[in-house]
Amino acid sequence: MYNPTHFAENDQTILFELIRQFPLACIVMLRDGSLDANHIPLLLRTKADGTVVLVGHVARSNPIAKCVQAENCLVIFQAADHYISPAWYAAKKETGKVVPTWNYSVAHVQGKLQVIDE
Repeated sequence: MYNPTHFAENDQTILFELIRQFPLACIVMLRDGSLDANHIPLLLRTKADGTVVLVGHVARSNPIAKCVQAENCLVIFQAADHYISPAWYAAKKETGKVVPTWNYSVAHVQGKLQVIDE
């Protein structure tokens, strides 16, 4: 994802809070040569050793449940988003040199998928 450094958030506390508030994740994986995306609620959990993991549940019939252990994946959490009109900027009246934009917050998490069948 293109993310200019002046917009990047690297504070883990803030990113974890976004994940807690917006737990519906999009899990993206390469499966059988094609991209596959599943929307799954995921919860942050801290293991006894301090490692933070994401935990979720899928039906056994969901193809993601049959993935190879330690499969690489990208997990995307998205908070609210809004259109920002150039009319909202004072510079619009002064110079006219403003453009519309979209304001959003997302957290991208990369890791290995581990399927636990219980």
